[in-house]
Amino acid sequence: MPLFSMKEELVHRLNELGALGVPAVFLLNFEGDESYVWTREEATQQGVHFALGQIPSDRSVKKTEWIRGIHLVDQGAYEKSFRKVHEHIAQGNSFLVNLTASHPVELGGSLEEIYEALYRDWETDRKSTRLNSSH
Repeated sequence: MPLFSMKEELVHRLNELGALGVPAVFLLNFEGDESYVWTREEATQQGVHFALGQIPSDRSVKKTEWIRGIHLVDQGAYEKSFRKVHEHIAQGNSFLVNLTASHPVELGGSLEEIYEALYRDWETDRKSTRLNSSH
């Protein structure tokens, strides 16, 4: 599995695939110290499944079925980060910042089970809509 630990390697690989016109997917961990880049074929070989542009954005997993708990970041820690972002903006270090925080989630199934359930539901809805619209 192509694992990149250095930003330059990640950017090089993405640029290389982009120049060749090869679709790719990449993942970064929250800490930003590990990243993965796969072509569609490589992703499939590694068991990474995705359906870009296929599953409607309004489709969501029902919380009661799959999400058993969400642990929000400590409010004090978030406020500290928020103040730091505002200080950097005020100093002119940036004009656009995406402040993120890790929120561990307890799931009622594996990610693969959730993906398969979502995709199966979407396929059922799509086929039903197609059949109903043909009359």
